[in-house]
Amino acid sequence: MRRLILIALGVLVLLGGADALAWAWATARLARQLTAWEAARRAQGWHITHAPARRAGFPLTASLILPRWRVSAPLGPARARWRAGRLVLTVPPLLPPRLIARAEGAQRLSLPGLPVLRLHAAVLEAVFRLTLTGRPASAALHLRDLRTDPGTPAPGLAVAALDARITTPAHRLRLGARGMVLPKTRSWPLGRHIARLDLRARLRGTWPARGAPAARLAAWRREGGTLRIGRLALHWGRLRAGLGARLRLDAALRPAGTASLRLRNGAAALDTLAANGAITNDAALAAKAVLSLVSQGKPNARITVPLVLRDGRLQALGVGVLTLPPLAPP
Repeated sequence: MRRLILIALGVLVLLGGADALAWAWATARLARQLTAWEAARRAQGWHITHAPARRAGFPLTASLILPRWRVSAPLGPARARWRAGRLVLTVPPLLPPRLIARAEGAQRLSLPGLPVLRLHAAVLEAVFRLTLTGRPASAALHLRDLRTDPGTPAPGLAVAALDARITTPAHRLRLGARGMVLPKTRSWPLGRHIARLDLRARLRGTWPARGAPAARLAAWRREGGTLRIGRLALHWGRLRAGLGARLRLDAALRPAGTASLRLRNGAAALDTLAANGAITNDAALAAKAVLSLVSQGKPNARITVPLVLRDGRLQALGVGVLTLPPLAPP
């Protein structure tokens, strides 16, 4: 019996030592990958700073904790900035290989032309599924209970849940958001509450990695680039809307293609738009008359409106309703 106990203890010691070696190797590899990623981003004009990394997660996971995380990235002629109390990078032990990046603590987000947002979230993490060679096969973003500080320039902004996923090389995007509340700093056309937003889209064609925006869009167009929106559903206030579309760019880099717009509660939404000053009462009455005609006297019923984007104009039921500018200046 004593020999069996000693053998069992020896096996446990060996397993513990192997686990410690595996954890040390995994965290060292994660640190090397982080250093390589930071160097590549800095070569593209990014600014990245954080306090010295600390290893964590033993014995179940390999993690790096990066306190005082700061990132500044070029976004057109301006820059986007994001900071967090700390960023935690984790590699779980199970297949398929994954890298989880979780932001913790207070967040600050600054985008060009927008005020700085001070944010808090119960969950804010990105999950990257990797191939066996370490290249990303998909990326997912998970957000829960996002809120802004009361003193922020956008008070009252909140998102109960948001999940987004991008798959490569197919370039598929899936996004779902629930329980969104817009800031109370202004009057919104359909009110502050967006109950639901769902998007399913696929981008075809080769997207250039470098170059000015107009040059990249032109190159994507020459390669036969298209955007297919399989589903776009929006529940904003009393409006229920859905959209499917096949889009491309014309020679002037303007959106072109066809779409199908599905509406429900259109008349009620028009009343809200007029009450919030987004359109005039006369415009609302005229639009409700058209809705009544299309829906055979039921302006709040579900209707389908075909859309055409051609020569820089958006047409609904054959009538031009909007001028479309180029996506990027030449």
